[in-house]
Amino acid sequence: MRKTALLAFCCFLLLSGCTAAGRRGGTASGTTTDLPGISGPIGSNIMIVVRKVTTSREEYLAVESAWRYVDENIAVVKRPGDFAGSGLRVGIADRNFQARLDIAVRNAKSLEDSTVFVVATNGASAYIDIGEEISIPRFMYFGRWYTAVEYDFRKAGRSLKTTPRKLPSGAVDIELVPVFSRFMKDGLKIELTELSTRVTVNPGEMIVIGGSDTSSEDVATALFSYSKEKKATRTIITVMPRME
Repeated sequence: MRKTALLAFCCFLLLSGCTAAGRRGGTASGTTTDLPGISGPIGSNIMIVVRKVTTSREEYLAVESAWRYVDENIAVVKRPGDFAGSGLRVGIADRNFQARLDIAVRNAKSLEDSTVFVVATNGASAYIDIGEEISIPRFMYFGRWYTAVEYDFRKAGRSLKTTPRKLPSGAVDIELVPVFSRFMKDGLKIELTELSTRVTVNPGEMIVIGGSDTSSEDVATALFSYSKEKKATRTIITVMPRME
């Protein structure tokens, strides 16, 4: 008798060394260390300019070369060990990054390049959408003699929860948390709070977010990569706050 077992995505994430929690829009468990000098919500808005560049896996090498102009040592991660195992990359771009990314975009034969404006209240959270479908490994077996692996594709939100806070100095502290939503039938939303990352930038400075793509079983691959019917893509995101 043929049996089919679906490998739950929660287990997939746990294997990558992170903790997931949260349900039906609730807040995930866990705390984030507050940075000194952060002003509380005062009702003013912060405009966030988000650029999402998605290319084929083959052409992503040109995009990836722009990471040499990103300072990844500035990001403050909640749990360095978990973050290192996740494959995620976060840093602040220097003045050469934009030019290098634009060159890669102009030379690419197949890509999606979009810019959206996200308005968040100071101290409140907004979401940056990355994709709406994700692949899940499904293991099929017959007795003890036969095994095979197929991939199901499910409608599921892939996003970054973004919480900006103004600092008295005029800079902006931005917290980023990977989120997978609408994954299970019961509406489970998974906020990977253990991978929370904070970056402090001045208005107009650019944060770069992507993945190293070193494994098919890490969070970065699930969040920023996509493969279906011989189409494989990777995504890189930039975030730039502006004061309204």
